[in-house]
Amino acid sequence: MQTIEAVSNWTLDETAIFGGGKKSVASQQFQGGEVYALCGGHEINLKEADIAQGTAVIEATAILGGIELRVPENWDVAIEGVAIFGGYEDKTSHPREEQAPRRLIVRGFAILGGVEVKN
Repeated sequence: MQTIEAVSNWTLDETAIFGGGKKSVASQQFQGGEVYALCGGHEINLKEADIAQGTAVIEATAILGGIELRVPENWDVAIEGVAIFGGYEDKTSHPREEQAPRRLIVRGFAILGGVEVKN
């Protein structure tokens, strides 16, 4: 894995092929993005970020690899991913509707790999 990298980008565009990395995102205008892992992995920390318009979408695809997303406790997470011999898992504590003004939609594929979202 690479060293931790702190960024303030509004969107993610991450690819790991036979490797990986750790990234911490602190953007207060976060809009989502794409994360792809092929025989590698990503650890992305969004706990210091805020979503720009109330909803952000991350396209997360893991093939023989893994993606871990850490999100703030006040974000509502919706998983729309498909797992084929793999896993797409939401391990967040879901806030009550009135406490969750921000929503993160995670979609994509996990093929012989995994995508995990947690607080």
